[in-house]
This record gives sequence, C-alpha cells and structure tokens, in this order.
Amino acid sequence: GKPFGKNFHEVANKIFARIFRVYAIMYHCHFEVFQSQDAVSHLNTSLKHLIFFSTCHGMIDEKEYKALAEPVDRLISQYESM
Repeated sequence: GKPFGKNFHEVANKIFARIFRVYAIMYHCHFEVFQSQDAVSHLNTSLKHLIFFSTCHGMIDEKEYKALAEPVDRLISQYESM
C-alpha cells in the first residue's frame, strides 16, 4: 500500500474533533431520545471509547472538551488510573 500523506495526523485529529462535537450535540440536544429508547448506556460507552482512544493517541485538543467537560474529565481520570 501507499504511505499515509504528510498531513494524516492533522486530518485524523480534525475528524476526531468533529466526531466529538457530534457527541456534544447528541448529549445537549437529543439526550431525551436516548433516554426514551433506553440507549443512554450505549451512548455513554461509545463516548468512553472515543475519549479513551483519543486520550491515548492525543487526537483531540483539550479545548474541544469544554462542551462536555464534566463527563470527559471523569473519563480521562478513569483512563489515567488504569
């Protein structure tokens, strides 16, 4: 295969930041839908995987986390204690 482009990390980081923004919208605007479908645990687990992976690989700048600061801070602390 071909090697990744020179800006691969920059593009990947931007994609992860945008995915995180989608999570922020889901939590702030559509949380009731997840509650009504008994799917909050799935949403939380999915966010946890995103935060753990992005923390491990430095994919999302900390300033992006402000929209969901409390749950993200808790997840990062959980990750760091592992």
